[in-house]
Amino acid sequence: MSLTRVAVIGGPEGGGGNGWDDHARAAAELRSVLTDQGIAIAGPGDPADGIIALPGGRVSLGDLLVGCLEGSSADDKPCGLLNTGNYFSDLLKATEDRVVELFARESQRGRLVVERDPVELVRALREYLPPETRRNALGSP
Repeated sequence: MSLTRVAVIGGPEGGGGNGWDDHARAAAELRSVLTDQGIAIAGPGDPADGIIALPGGRVSLGDLLVGCLEGSSADDKPCGLLNTGNYFSDLLKATEDRVVELFARESQRGRLVVERDPVELVRALREYLPPETRRNALGSP
């Protein structure tokens, strides 16, 4: 997929505790990777080819999933989760199943790309194919 501009949401706020240093380092590395690969960071309200959610901050799981997964199927953009310190794994485990199911319908789950390494996350987002395209490419009905 063409990845020229991404929206970045979440991220470490304040300082200290709960893996903040690791999250801040990963966020800085991600920004460096995006810059090195010529990918711009979209401003609020600007169009973007995908979304990357950073660990930390005050974004709730519901807000995160709405931000990542809202939109029509014609506008299937990937949502990358930078999973530093298993931040999102732990968040998903701690959340009630109904919250996840409410926002992440099965048809949308294929839009989530989860990686611990910023370089691998950007690579996976560049290689992303929307779920329907993947099914068609594999010859599924």
